[in-house]
Amino acid sequence: MPDTLESPTPDSNSVTSLVNVDTRERCELSPARVITIGRAEDNILSLKDDVYASGRHAEIFFEGPVCHLKDLDSRNGSFKNNEPVVGTVLIQKGDLVTFGRTKFEIE
Repeated sequence: MPDTLESPTPDSNSVTSLVNVDTRERCELSPARVITIGRAEDNILSLKDDVYASGRHAEIFFEGPVCHLKDLDSRNGSFKNNEPVVGTVLIQKGDLVTFGRTKFEIE
C-alpha cells in the first residue's frame, strides 16, 4: 500500500471548450454552469447573426465528468458529427457540433 495518495491528474479526454470553426472564437465549458446556445442575445453563447439558429437552440451541460448536448426542439435542429441530435447526446473532444449554420469543434 502506498504511503501517500496521488492527486488525480486531469483527464486528457475531458471537454473544456467549444471553438467556432470559422472565427476560432472559444467558449469555455465548465461543470459549474449550463451553456445556453441560440440567437437570443441573453444566451451564454449567442449566435445572433445566424438566422438559422433558434432563439433558444440548445444546451451543453455536465453530469459528473460527462458532457452532454441537448437540442431544445430547435426549428433547424442541432447536429453532432453531421448527425441530427435527438434529445440529449454525449459529446467529447474532437466532435463537431452545429447549431443553425454555425459549426463548433469540441476541445
